Order: sequence, then C-alpha cells, then structure tokens
Amino acid sequence: LLLARMPGGLVIKPIDGSHGRDVIVIVAYDAALGRLQRADGSELALDQLVAKLDESAEGWVVQERIVQHPNLAALHPQSVNTARLVTLCSDDGVPAVIAGVLRIGTGDSEVDNTTGGGIVANVDLATGRCGPAISRYRVAEHAVHPQSGEQVAGFELPFWAQVTSEVIRAHRLLPF
Repeated sequence: LLLARMPGGLVIKPIDGSHGRDVIVIVAYDAALGRLQRADGSELALDQLVAKLDESAEGWVVQERIVQHPNLAALHPQSVNTARLVTLCSDDGVPAVIAGVLRIGTGDSEVDNTTGGGIVANVDLATGRCGPAISRYRVAEHAVHPQSGEQVAGFELPFWAQVTSEVIRAHRLLPF
C-alpha cells in the first residue's frame, strides 16, 4: 500500500480541482484497523477513501505530504502554510521578487486557500517579516492567528534569504 511507503502521509487532490476544494490530507494509517487519520484530526476508513476516489471520473493527484517548518506549523498545523512570491524581469532581463504573501489556514481546514477560509499576510521583501493577516471574506486584520494565538504580525519566515534566492534562480530557469 502506498501509505506504508510514505510514513509522512499523503495529499490527494482532484486533477481538475482548484481553490483547495476536495483536498484530502492523510497524516497516518493504521493498517490493522484500516483507518486513516486526516490532518484535521478526523478519521476516515480506507474503504470510504476508496469510494470517494471512485466517485471522480477525472482522476486524482496523489503526492507525498510535505512536513513544514515547525515555526510555520505553529501558526496552523492542519495545513501547509505557504509563502507565495511574485517575480518579474526588469528591462535588463534580471528577475526580482516584487511581491510576497504568506497564506495561513484557519479552523479545521487542511488547506491554506483564502477561498477555504484561510488568511493572508503581506511579507516585507527586505526582511521576510509578515504584517497582520486579512481574510478574503471578513473586513478584519489578525495580528495573531484566530485559533492558535500565534503572532502573525511580525512573524519572520524561516530561511528568507535562501527562499528569495531560490525563487530568483527558478525564475531564471524559465524560458518565458
């Protein structure tokens, strides 16, 4: 079974999905009981998962679950909280990071998408420090995470210099 080969867990997404809909994050598998533990803390029987996967004619993407940095996990452990950076080439052809945000899950959600209730904080490009987070659907700022109580405003993304360097390097590899 694939789950036995990936002890860190699996992420299962619909091939034609978007906005984090129908994503299933499996963090543990009890082979003796045929039970799966999801990142949101709920349990799922293996036969229930198989039935759900059979419902889609389009298919699924199955990926090894990423284990995020402990500082990011402290914000919201059920989801992988992701930094999104935008790069652009200047007229001289040199790429630069021009914008960045940190997406953070909320509640029991296994995704950090704002359409799934997540919050998003702007990132200071020079320091990797976050401002307060905002929600897509509520006019409110969150200096601290609404569930974990962890500080969002002032949160420093781990390995920021390395992250920006790698993003610029990746941009250079793209031919367009």
